[in-house]
Amino acid sequence: MSGRAACPSPAVAHERAPRRGARARSDAAAARRGALVWLGAGVAALAAGAALVAWAGAQAGGEPACALRAASGIACPTCGGTRALAALGRGDLSAAWRLHPWSLLAPAQVFAAWAAWGLWRAGRLPARPDRWAPHAALVNAVALTAWWLASLLGGAASSAR
Repeated sequence: MSGRAACPSPAVAHERAPRRGARARSDAAAARRGALVWLGAGVAALAAGAALVAWAGAQAGGEPACALRAASGIACPTCGGTRALAALGRGDLSAAWRLHPWSLLAPAQVFAAWAAWGLWRAGRLPARPDRWAPHAALVNAVALTAWWLASLLGGAASSAR
């Protein structure tokens, strides 16, 4: 065994090393694609929200159908949501809140999730925002259930119906 360590020739070492220029271009392209996906998701959410509010406004002329209410006479957890979205479409925030708080809370949460996704993509958040989704869903489920029970038991929310 010789005292020299085996070292690949410069040509072989060059073939094994990643090309920095190509990798940088690839990273930049991926960052642009990610930013476009983020922006596209925001535009799609706005369009979907606008369509939902427009649909709710068209439905607000008559009492929206609710299968649970029709079958049992009990208001479902989202009863009032269609009328709340119609009020939101008219710009009447207090009526929207009174009819169903989620008409304001859900869009605010969607916006917050979208902004957190953008901050994460920009490297300003250490954890991926989608890891918060199960916790947010649980908090929403508990809060919506509490609001529904309070409205069923004659709380302030039931006066809006």
